[in-house]
Amino acid sequence: MMRRLKYDKLLANLECWLRHDVELLAAIPVEELLVHLTHLGAPSECYVMSLKREADGRFLSLSQAVRELSFGDNDSTLLICRPDALAYYWHGEIQDASAILRANGI
Repeated sequence: MMRRLKYDKLLANLECWLRHDVELLAAIPVEELLVHLTHLGAPSECYVMSLKREADGRFLSLSQAVRELSFGDNDSTLLICRPDALAYYWHGEIQDASAILRANGI
């Protein structure tokens, strides 16, 4: 139970921590997200960390994960495309807080 609370807190506050490093941020409208992630080398499947319990902890096809984000869900979600290299953070409520996160050189 305690681990889940820490996990939820991490996702809920991620956008606050990301705002301190603007170089990591590249706000992309969700409608264009699949094209951008694919262009950056995202594989066809991603790991989902989400406050939305039914999506959390699952591997989904990238297109399915992006489609689910586009339904206006208000739960913070992190799509991990390539561990330590490429991810997408969806705030849910604040579009400007959503961002592609990538390691330098990608």
